[in-house]
Parts: sequence; structure tokens; C-alpha cells
Amino acid sequence: VPVAPRAHPAARRRADATTLARQAWVLPPPGSLVMREFDEWFASQHVVPPEGAVVSASFHSNLRIAASCGMWTLAPETAVRAQAAELQLKVVATSWEIRPSDIVFACRASALGNPVVQALRDSFATMGGSAAEA
Repeated sequence: VPVAPRAHPAARRRADATTLARQAWVLPPPGSLVMREFDEWFASQHVVPPEGAVVSASFHSNLRIAASCGMWTLAPETAVRAQAAELQLKVVATSWEIRPSDIVFACRASALGNPVVQALRDSFATMGGSAAEA
């Protein structure tokens, strides 16, 4: 989700693509899943996506950089909510509909009997995933 410092003037209301494109960003690396979706959304709005003033694969670091430098970033909503109060950040409302993405869990066949691996597979299945084995 798009995240900004609570005190940032543009974060006080729903932000459109043009507003987002004007902000200073800490972004994940180009080509990452979230960046592909982010760039696609900008393209659908006919707006050139912003470039990252800082590029980092660590959303934890990105949240801290955004908070300390007054910049915007993208991060999983759960991570933002967990650190929002401490870092004085907020999720910014946009028209960007974040699509759920597939997760692939791979392990060696010899690990399938491990209780931790089985618990993780059960967890995925509870969330609606399939436990297909290849």
C-alpha cells in the first residue's frame, strides 16, 4: 500500500496518480512484483510513474527511511499498521486496487515430514491455497 508520513500535506486526503507521481519515493527495486503493479496502475491512469529517490528491497528499511526523510513508500499493509504509531506513518487512500498475488512455497520432498513445514502448508491451505505437490 502507499504510505506517507502523517504530517505530509498530500497524505491528508485521497491521492490520485498525478499527486503520487509528484512525491519523493523510497521504492522497491524495478521489476519486483509490487513495482510492476504500481507501474501498471500509473500507466492505466496515463501518468508517468515516479522514480525512487531511494531504491531498497527491504520494506522495513523503506518505512524507516520514509518516516525519517518525509518521503513516500510502498509496504505490506500489515507492516505499516504494526509500525504506524512508532514511525508516524499512514496508509494513503488511492484508487489503486492492489490485487492479491500468488505465493509459491517450495521445499525439498525430504522436508515434507517436518512439523514446521506441515504447519506452514496447513496455514496456506487455511487461507485458501492449494497444497499441490510437484
